[in-house]
Amino acid sequence: MPGKRKLGLPENRPIPAGVPLGGIGCGSFEMGIDGRIRNITINNNRTAEERIREIPGTFLAARALVRGKVATRILQSTSGLPWEDAGIEPPLCKPEKLTWRGLYPLSTYSLSDSGFPLNVSWRAMAPIVPFDLEASTTPAVLFFVNVENPTDQYVDASILFNWENICGCSQLHWPEERGHISKVQLNMDPGGGEAPTQITGGLEFGRFTEFEGNAHGNYCLAPKLGGGAKYSVMSWDGGNAGDLEELWNRFTYEGDLQDSISLDPKDQQGALCGTAKIDPKGRQTFVFALGWFCPQYIANGVNMGNHYTNKLTSAREAVARTLHHSVYFGRAVSN
Repeated sequence: MPGKRKLGLPENRPIPAGVPLGGIGCGSFEMGIDGRIRNITINNNRTAEERIREIPGTFLAARALVRGKVATRILQSTSGLPWEDAGIEPPLCKPEKLTWRGLYPLSTYSLSDSGFPLNVSWRAMAPIVPFDLEASTTPAVLFFVNVENPTDQYVDASILFNWENICGCSQLHWPEERGHISKVQLNMDPGGGEAPTQITGGLEFGRFTEFEGNAHGNYCLAPKLGGGAKYSVMSWDGGNAGDLEELWNRFTYEGDLQDSISLDPKDQQGALCGTAKIDPKGRQTFVFALGWFCPQYIANGVNMGNHYTNKLTSAREAVARTLHHSVYFGRAVSN
């Protein structure tokens, strides 16, 4: 397995691989040295020709407001979005400021940037737990974003997670019609015999009926609520520079999002933003889960399906279970 290293690749050199993240038999995506999600096979697009090399719209970003001054960072070193058309100089992480450690099933990063007032580290993790088949075959990935405030001042911190709806997509096929984006309600089981509670937070993407092909399905992105953080959402058109400008300006100047979802079929980007006030010398952990559900896998004319459909009915359910067990998953994988 690769060890910890600085991002020192020559400019424009392709970065083809990273740590594969996803439940066993569920498809996966890779997160490697530049922090981007690549080589996506969660849509039953299992051949080299169909594998999605990268999703232009997907990224993590951080914001800090201290003493009236705002700083932002996009937590990757490259991006495929039209920043120049939007009139924005994207605050991408400089490769030498970003450290990566790949150790399956974890992809771990840290930002060492004196120009950003917070210490930020994050890890993406698949719940691969030895001898726990149910956990290890879950179509979801957890993201833990740790924010530490080294200053003697209160800091308003925000973390933005943007995901692009890829329903029906493969490397060879990017349809315009990909279903829709909506706010999601999760049924969370508190355990201990208590009745499940329903919480609102996060986004759903894609189709929920009429799965016409292998790549059709749905996705869910949601946070683990609590800890003093507040969450807001927004949908937007990744090909529209004006939408990108609106998203980034709102995140930069307000530290949250409009909390609105459009029914425009061109809006296939969904952003989720968590915001919290960090005490002097304090810290905050933002936990997100990304899940998927693409139930139909036809090979040689036979619908082979996917094992996870025996226990799940949607990406929403995969995410709810993953968030509920996030502490256990985090500890088990680390151990």
